[in-house]
Amino acid sequence: MEKFEAKKTHGGQYNRYGDSFDVWEIKTEASKEETLGYCFENLHKHRCPEYAEWHKNTVYGGAKSGDMGYHFGGYYTLIAIDGGFSFSVCFPYAD
Repeated sequence: MEKFEAKKTHGGQYNRYGDSFDVWEIKTEASKEETLGYCFENLHKHRCPEYAEWHKNTVYGGAKSGDMGYHFGGYYTLIAIDGGFSFSVCFPYAD
């Protein structure tokens, strides 16, 4: 097996007026850090914060509260699954 085998499993909104997601399933034996590096070099070239950091910064009183560029820049999640990771990037809905 190659070091990384990525397959895009979703692109777009799950429902009307919802956030937009790009989701990949990555088969690998690499570490979380190596996989994250691969994701931002090859799958999604726009670096964005992890969900927990993004949420902490965007809530009222957070470091980036009111910064719409940061808010709509989105966030990522990287979750361990059987045989690798699920990598997703979310772009909040904007009307």
